[in-house]
Amino acid sequence: VLGGILFCLCTLSGSLGLIVLQKILKTMGAKAATGYGLFLGGSMLMISGVSVWPELANLFTPKVMWLTAYLAFVSALGFGLWNHLTSLFPVNLLAGYRFLVPICAVVESSLLVSGESPGLGIWLGGMMVIAALIGLQRAR
Repeated sequence: VLGGILFCLCTLSGSLGLIVLQKILKTMGAKAATGYGLFLGGSMLMISGVSVWPELANLFTPKVMWLTAYLAFVSALGFGLWNHLTSLFPVNLLAGYRFLVPICAVVESSLLVSGESPGLGIWLGGMMVIAALIGLQRAR
């Protein structure tokens, strides 16, 4: 139950963020909005982790540094593409696609985490989400 509530709150905040982004994109491009957003989010994360700053040299092995750089690149690419799409398509069309995020996460964890396999409920729920998105597209 808690997971469902948190998922709904996450989706709500993402949708509200998308509405705010529409207003921001009128004053700056998608690349600038992405850059500012990632910088602000990264700064907030750095401040929240201030207690471990003295241990950063021990925590950031070369492997962790490469993974962090990779994730930064993937995040910038994904958010940049998303922000660009929001400048091309209406919010109500794109908002439904946010439901693909957990589906992709389940598929990735099934592929990359040993012993992880989704149950029947996950498969059925994923198919319902995809069917709903297809239905939304056909209704237009």
